[in-house]
Amino acid sequence: MLAALGIVTALAVPALAQEKPQPAEDRKIEMTAEAVVSENRRESFVRPNIFYKIGGLDAYTFFEFYGNEEYFGKTMVSRTWKGVGPTGELVVGSDTRNRIGAGIKYSPELPEYVSLSAKFLPVWLDTDGRENRMMLGYSGSLKLPWNFDVSTFGEMNLGGDAEWGYGEISAGRNFGNLRIAYNTLLKNVDVNQGERKRLMPRVEHAFCASYKF
Repeated sequence: MLAALGIVTALAVPALAQEKPQPAEDRKIEMTAEAVVSENRRESFVRPNIFYKIGGLDAYTFFEFYGNEEYFGKTMVSRTWKGVGPTGELVVGSDTRNRIGAGIKYSPELPEYVSLSAKFLPVWLDTDGRENRMMLGYSGSLKLPWNFDVSTFGEMNLGGDAEWGYGEISAGRNFGNLRIAYNTLLKNVDVNQGERKRLMPRVEHAFCASYKF
């Protein structure tokens, strides 16, 4: 039930952002669709992304749909003043506990061709109440000459037995609205491989094609 509610909420929020009268700068919605083909074909997925604003908040929703009918989705909202401000996340998935989290985000002012941000979310609630989870994450991108670019993101859980969560490093080239890239998928390590490796990601190689609408 919570998973269904989370999906409906995540998909409805962008629509509400369009319907509610807002200043022109708040009505802009950007959408992209990605197809990520991993060397482990069973782990390949498609990922629609929606970037939008609602009530003065910057918001981002994505879902990953896998061939085995599993899915994972997240909605992130934030508002910053001079680069610092609160942030929150709603996480849903077929193979994960549905949860909401709150914390702080830092995004320094940088030249237009580069972006960088960090987040720390120490408060989490799941279907059983308060969860022992403290997420530390980062993201960044760099535009290069000749329509090339590099981007990355990742996060780790510092609560309880600290472990790496998930991340990606993407290097690609844009051809108009189409982007072709090589992605390094940074996945969490099986706990059976030893606690010393919990914070070291497991690497998978992937091809990514994305289209900006």
